[in-house]
Amino acid sequence: MASLVHLLTTNQAPSDDERARLKETLAECDEKLNAITERISTLEAQLRSLNKEKAALLEASAPFRRALSPFRQLPEDVVRAIFVACLETRWNPTMANTEAPVLLTQISRATRMIALTTPELWAAIHIPITISVRPEVMDTAQSITTARAEGVEEWLLRRSGNHPLHISVNENSEHDGTHALTSRIIDILMACCFRWKNVYFSCSSATLSRISSLSQFDIPLLESLAISSWTDSDDEIDFWRNSDMLKSPALKRFRYLGRNAVLTFPVNWSNLTDLRFTANAGIMDNLARVLRQAVGLVRLDIVLIGYYWLPSSDTISLPRLTSLVVAEFSTPHPDANIGIFASIVAPSLEIISYNTNLDSGLRSPALIACLKRSTNIRELSMSRPSSLNILVEYLSHCPSLRILYITLVGYLPDVPKDKPENNAFLSAFVQSDPAQCLCPHLQYFRYEPTLEVSLPTLHNFLVRKDGTILGLSRWKAVVVNVKYDPVDEPLIKEIQSMEVVGNIRHDISFKETIPYCQNLDRGIVRVTSPVDDWWPSGVVDDMTYLS
Repeated sequence: MASLVHLLTTNQAPSDDERARLKETLAECDEKLNAITERISTLEAQLRSLNKEKAALLEASAPFRRALSPFRQLPEDVVRAIFVACLETRWNPTMANTEAPVLLTQISRATRMIALTTPELWAAIHIPITISVRPEVMDTAQSITTARAEGVEEWLLRRSGNHPLHISVNENSEHDGTHALTSRIIDILMACCFRWKNVYFSCSSATLSRISSLSQFDIPLLESLAISSWTDSDDEIDFWRNSDMLKSPALKRFRYLGRNAVLTFPVNWSNLTDLRFTANAGIMDNLARVLRQAVGLVRLDIVLIGYYWLPSSDTISLPRLTSLVVAEFSTPHPDANIGIFASIVAPSLEIISYNTNLDSGLRSPALIACLKRSTNIRELSMSRPSSLNILVEYLSHCPSLRILYITLVGYLPDVPKDKPENNAFLSAFVQSDPAQCLCPHLQYFRYEPTLEVSLPTLHNFLVRKDGTILGLSRWKAVVVNVKYDPVDEPLIKEIQSMEVVGNIRHDISFKETIPYCQNLDRGIVRVTSPVDDWWPSGVVDDMTYLS
């Protein structure tokens, strides 16, 4: 065979003798290949036969295995508890067959009966209603609404037993038409109003007028009421001003997303623990009056629109307030010391959320004064100020801070700040001397705007807070959007390798949008970033007041 090597490594043509030897060699190889192929065919036939036999045995034994399933050994009360734990806790469930509780009725006949006879599963519901449609689809809309009404009736009036109810309703008006389609569903809701506990209505004036006609005696269990008005008309304001239901002594949480007239509603302000409303120019006296009555507030959520004013010398004491959420859509006052932050004295305050639509992001002495008065701030959420130096000044008054979330105003361009300022900002959290570190107890850091930093600075920012330095808490989560110098690129892999270390989570990336169904869950405010699923915020906007 050695004499044939030159034929295998060149394009030289073989002689007659060499051709004969090559054919002889190939014949021997072909004979062995045929034998192997025949064996493979035999084994494959055996394998097919065995697989068929295996499938038959698995199918025959499946009922016996199911009979021995540990799930079948669970007591019924344990299965009920598991089912209840499957419910969404951030918003009310819909009637979709892809989520609990409806999904739980599709497992088996036995579990269906358990689900249908577990009232706790049916004590909360979100109801979307399309009340105005085009004439050509009116019949379809009527059919859908009729079926939905039947489902709501079965859900609330029969399956939920005597449990207190959590209900959210979202009416959607897409085209000019009639409001008649919604009347039956509202009739059903009114029929069980004595069990309302937490309710939210984003509805037309016609629907809200019916709701407001209830008396405080019709709703003895009502603790939370949230209202979102479409038209905010004078007539609508009047029927809320004359509504007896707002006087309910059980009402603890009240939210009205509409005009400022909310401050003239007959609410027992002193009973409230949670209040959200809109305020603008001309009602600041009423605002101060209401807040001075609402001394039991634990959470205050205000949307400020227009030019606002509160005398800084006229303080408002809220001794139990732990969460203050302020959204500002206004022009800055010439005197930056004047404003809601300058007036409120809340020694128990732990959470501040401050967002503004203004591009200026001016330094706020009023906010600084509030931070100085409230020495136990654990969570701070705010839109990006005009300078990180301003943010550092704010944070210097938050020695107990655990959670920091800097948001980016949606319609403003995400323009990275100067790199040196960014580097100094991150370095302030990880100084060599822990006593000099900014917010030494900070564990959750989330910065949405693009942050242009050197990767060595970012690396040091991540590794310094590993729990080994006395007085410096370890990171539990860091979420940032970074822009880096290509020169630093070799460090990227090392930083990415630190994304999950034990219970420390680093998400150094751009956030993604989560698609979701726009039908049965219409009106539910869902998260828009994967981080929101696990971010431990105390200021998540819970419009349905689930508890």
